[in-house]
Amino acid sequence: MKRAGVALALLVAVLATLAPAAYADAADFPDLTAGTRVYDETGRSLSTTQTAALQRRLDALEARTGADVVVLVRDREADPEETLEEVEALQQAWVAATGTDQDTAGALLVDREPGSDDDARAGVFLGSTYDDGNVPRREQEDLVEEALIPPLRDGDVARGLTAAVDRLENDIRDGPPAETGLRGLVDRSPALQWGYAALVALGFLAALLLFLRSHRPTSRRPPRTTHRPDEDTPHALVATLVGPSALFLTHTVPATLLALADRRAVALEQGQGPSGPSGLQVRLVDEDAVGPAQIDRAVWRELRGCSHGDVVRGADLRRVSAPRPAYKEAIREDLRSRGWYDDGYRRGLLRWGLVGGWGAALLGLGFAIVTDDGWVVGVAALSTFVLVLGVVFLALAHPVLSSAGREASQAWKAYKAGLRKADVATLRSIGVDDLLADIVALNLRRPMRRTLASALENRPDGPHGALAVVATGSAVDGWRLFNNTFPRSSGGGGTVSGGGAGGGGGAAGST
Repeated sequence: MKRAGVALALLVAVLATLAPAAYADAADFPDLTAGTRVYDETGRSLSTTQTAALQRRLDALEARTGADVVVLVRDREADPEETLEEVEALQQAWVAATGTDQDTAGALLVDREPGSDDDARAGVFLGSTYDDGNVPRREQEDLVEEALIPPLRDGDVARGLTAAVDRLENDIRDGPPAETGLRGLVDRSPALQWGYAALVALGFLAALLLFLRSHRPTSRRPPRTTHRPDEDTPHALVATLVGPSALFLTHTVPATLLALADRRAVALEQGQGPSGPSGLQVRLVDEDAVGPAQIDRAVWRELRGCSHGDVVRGADLRRVSAPRPAYKEAIREDLRSRGWYDDGYRRGLLRWGLVGGWGAALLGLGFAIVTDDGWVVGVAALSTFVLVLGVVFLALAHPVLSSAGREASQAWKAYKAGLRKADVATLRSIGVDDLLADIVALNLRRPMRRTLASALENRPDGPHGALAVVATGSAVDGWRLFNNTFPRSSGGGGTVSGGGAGGGGGAAGST
């Protein structure tokens, strides 16, 4: 997918009943006045000329389309979900301050990382006239990700906002950009549809045969447990053993950082910005405590390369956490040293990759040709889905792991299942601080979020382990600081919502 890191989240119905004033108070917006549509609280994002030009552009937008849009740029640490909530609150505050019709009111919000020119979150929220009309939520997401976010990565706020307003006007007047493809090149005859369905069926049979021939663990998974299978396996390898794909890298750096903090190789601290406390930063303490694992040393080298003195700041941490070839090679070497790496993996990858490519091509062809009504269309679409599903199963059944690696993974999967079901008392008896690196590596932060919060708070002994040196002095605050830097969902991404106060919808994204 074009934006695989984009996470979709509909706001629950209860939020629709919240008063607009409650949103506005929480967001702490400037005094909004009718006739002034552009507010730059940063003092550095928009020049006087750019502000005036954007004001004229928004006035023209209202004159041509009826959309009454306000723009706010500010310095603020926020994730896309927070930005989405606050851009909705901004729209409601604009309605309350100016008396404009909330069905035609809109808002654009840019939250810039304090002290950074290329790190920002942005969102749009539109009234129901457009959310239910020519600018549906998917197009709002595209507007943020394709028009607004790219210039923000270059620090050009004016260009991003102008591009967003231009696209918004085009959407309102003409609807979203038309999809391109093979639609006009293919004869939509029943024979072609049947042929398409037959090709997909053959592809699925090929995928199924490869699936049945793929290797599976020979032993059954042991009962779930809360006891770690061993103390020597690096957390990045744990993520690979239980992850959904080969050389799983999403949680490599966050889990490894917590493990290094437990060993006192690094210290997790709360940074201090010009206006007070900022996000998480990492202080490099003792290279000798890193350990022999190749992946741990690879992460240390990346941290050292991005450090200022001995400190790696929040923006650099996010860059270090991105998947890198060096991480893959280090994990591969660590797996190979344990006999867990399948050197024939690439051949298997090629086999199901070819089938997957065939399925993807047919899927695109299917969207072009199955536009007529009829049950043949359903057969073609369903068989395409089955083919893609079969290829996914095949990918999971033929991982990078050798037979020994797949056997080792069984114990870790049982451990993951045990931690997921553990209650607060169990986590505290084991030592919840010492489990955090495992919880991150096993991708359990989201399913365990409530249990973890309860286990970390109100303890007489206070925080220890990886969180002990976070300047907040609270394990819950330290854990929140860590999660704000390394979100539970991977990569740069966005959020969309509907059902806002008074109707409407929005989208938000991150650089």
